[in-house]
Order: sequence, then C-alpha cells, then structure tokens
Amino acid sequence: WMADKFQKENGIDLRSDKMVLQRLKDAAEKAKVALEAEKKVNAERAEALAKKAEELAEAQRKAAEEAAAAKAAEEAAAAAEAAPETPAEA
Repeated sequence: WMADKFQKENGIDLRSDKMVLQRLKDAAEKAKVALEAEKKVNAERAEALAKKAEELAEAQRKAAEEAAAAKAAEEAAAAAEAAPETPAEA
C-alpha cells in the first residue's frame, strides 16, 4: 500500500526497482518494530499510572477514615465534658 500511495502522489512506481522496494520494506519493518516497542512502553506506563492511582485512592480513603475517627473522638470527649456529673452514692 505504501508503494501505491507513493505512486499516486509522485507518479513513480517503486515496485519497478528491486533495491528501492527492499529499502521500503526494511523501513516499514523498522517502523513496525519501533511502534511495537512504543506500544509496550505506553502499556507499561499506563499500568504504572493505574497502580499509582489505586495507591493514592487507598491513601485518601485511609486519611478520610482517620479524620472521621478523630472527629468522633473529639465529639465524644466534648459530650463527656458537657454531661452533668452524677452524684456519688454513699
């Protein structure tokens, strides 16, 4: 398809020259390998980012739980201080 496209755009048939055709095939193969390597790297990056997002979500959840527990403890302490004292039995 690359030779067809080149011929349409430039009016030159690359398939008539075996050396040029081989160079075109080699360049296409190199581009394919480079794209596959880039795809692999991008997949690894996406996986790492997803893992980091999970870690951050877990840290946020933990922080929210700790904040809620601290608030509940403060409210319980304030309620205990505000409660009237019961007289001691003799």
